[in-house]
Amino acid sequence: MAVKTQVAKITKTTVDKMQPGDVLQDTELKGFRVRCQGQSKSFAVYYRIYGRQRWFTLGRFGVLTVEQARQKAREVLGLVASGKDPAASKEAHRKAPSIKECAELYQSNQVDVRLKPVTRRFYKAVLEQTIIPKLGSLQMKALTRQDVARLHDSLRKTPAYANRTLAVLSAMCNWAEKRGYREENSNPCRLIDKYKETARERYLSDAELSKLAVALKEAETGADKLEELRAKAKTLGKRLSNAERPDLQASPMAVAAVRLLLFTGACHNEIVTAKWDYVDFEKGLLRLPDSKTGAKAIVLSAPALQVLQSISRIKGNPYIIAGEVAGQPLRGLQKIWERIRNKAKLSDVRLHDLRHSYASMAVGAGYSLAITGKLLGHTQAATTQRYAHLADDPLRKATEAVGSRISSIMETQPAAAIVQLKPRRK
Repeated sequence: MAVKTQVAKITKTTVDKMQPGDVLQDTELKGFRVRCQGQSKSFAVYYRIYGRQRWFTLGRFGVLTVEQARQKAREVLGLVASGKDPAASKEAHRKAPSIKECAELYQSNQVDVRLKPVTRRFYKAVLEQTIIPKLGSLQMKALTRQDVARLHDSLRKTPAYANRTLAVLSAMCNWAEKRGYREENSNPCRLIDKYKETARERYLSDAELSKLAVALKEAETGADKLEELRAKAKTLGKRLSNAERPDLQASPMAVAAVRLLLFTGACHNEIVTAKWDYVDFEKGLLRLPDSKTGAKAIVLSAPALQVLQSISRIKGNPYIIAGEVAGQPLRGLQKIWERIRNKAKLSDVRLHDLRHSYASMAVGAGYSLAITGKLLGHTQAATTQRYAHLADDPLRKATEAVGSRISSIMETQPAAAIVQLKPRRK
C-alpha cells in the first residue's frame, strides 16, 4: 500500500477524510501526525533525537479527540526538547522484566554466588514458594509499597516468616536498583512495619538432659541390635519384618552429631559439614574455615574430644559425621532427631535448642555474656544479650542459700532468746 503524506491542519474533518495509507502532517505543531492503516487512524509524534528517527504513537482516533492528541503531542515534544527520548522509555518499559524474571536472575547471579548454603536454601524457598506465586506477574519497576504491604499482610499468621519474606524481597529490590531494573532509592519495602515476633527460648533442664541421654543410648543400642537381627535374618534367608525391628535406632554417626551439638553449642550445619582436617586435637579446637559469621574456631571440651575420638573414620570420606553416600556427610539428621526427642518425651525441642541449652548452661554457671558469646561464635554482643536473663540464676542460688541459712538459725533458736525491741519513748 502506497503511503501518501499530506500537509494540513489536523482537525476532525481532515482526519475523517483520510484513506488507508494516508499520513497527515500538522501545519501548526511540528511533528504531530495522523496515520491511517485500514480502518484504524492513530495519532503520533515524529521526531529526531541523537541522530535517530522516532515514531511515538499517542493513541487511536475516536479514543482520543484531536485536541487531546494535540495536547499529548505537546507533552512528548517537550520531553524531547529537554533531551529525553519518550519512545525509548516506552520500549524499555514494555521490555522491563517481571518480578518472576528478576527473581530468577537474582537467584542465579546473587543468591547462588554470594550467600552461604543455609541462607541460599531459605532465599530459594521464599522466592519460589511465596514471592513468585504472589507477585511474579508484576513488572519489577512497577512494584509498589501497596503490593508489598498486601503480601506482608497475607502472611500475618506466621509473623516471623512474614518478616523474613519482607527481608528477602527488600534485598532483591536493592539488587534490582543496582541492575537498573528499578529507579534508585525506590525500594517499596521501606517503611513497611514488621510484625512483632515472640522469641522462642527453649532450654533443656538437668532432668531433660538425663532423659535425652537415655534416649541416645537406646538409639545406639537399637542400631547395634538392628544390625544383629539383619545378619541373622540374612543367614536364615528371610527379610526382617517391621515388628522385629527395635523401637528406636540411630546410626552412631547421628548420635555422635547430637552429642557434639550439645557439647559445643555449634550450629547443626557446622557440625554436619565439619571435616577431619578442621580438628586440632592437640589444641582442642575445631577450626571452621567458613560459617555464618565467617571463619571461626570452636573450643572443644574434654567430652567433645571424647566423642570425636570415638567416631570411626570412613576411608575416602573427609567428613566427621559421614553419610551412607561415599564422600558425603550425613543427611536427614532432622528426621533422626525427631525420633530421638519423641522417645525422650521432648517433642518441642529443636536441634537448634541444643545450642540454646549450651548457652544457658554457660551463663547459668556464672560465665559472662562476653565469654558465652565467644563460645558460640557471636560477632555482635547484642546477639548474646538474649541470654542475659539467665545470669539471674547464680543470684537466685545465692539468695536461696542465704535465706535457708537465716531460716535455719531462726528455727533452731529458742523463743526465749529472741529479744523483742521496744519502741523509743519520745
